[in-house]
Amino acid sequence: MKPTSSEMIVFIKHLPIFQYLDDDELSVFSGFLTWITVEEGQFLFREGQKSTGLFFLQNGRLQVIKGIDTDEPETISFLNRGAIVGEMAMINGHTRSASVVAIWKADLLFLSNDAFKMLEEENPKLTVKILKSLIRILSERVRNNYHGH
Repeated sequence: MKPTSSEMIVFIKHLPIFQYLDDDELSVFSGFLTWITVEEGQFLFREGQKSTGLFFLQNGRLQVIKGIDTDEPETISFLNRGAIVGEMAMINGHTRSASVVAIWKADLLFLSNDAFKMLEEENPKLTVKILKSLIRILSERVRNNYHGH
């Protein structure tokens, strides 16, 4: 069932990427999001596809797979509630670096590239805050991967 605007705000408010946004900013941002559902076994996107935007996993479980169309596909990770999906291709403009498939039915909030451009034009300060948070999250991932190997 599609959430109300206030339910979307409650969900995104608890995501680390949005911890620096106030209620007014969360309300503005939520207006740029679209609700989508991906059924079990359905692909959110495939490796090599052009980015259409990024996703915030509201519920369900996703599997990230590299080389799905090869003889030796490799599971990179499993994603749960609160995960950000597809941000790398959105930021760097490259194609998707991996495929993402729903292991369980998944509900996600989607920020399309077009919606992000509109947000940038209409509210550049808010866009900068979101990008700074995204950079923090990505740099933590890099740090954790570096120290984990």
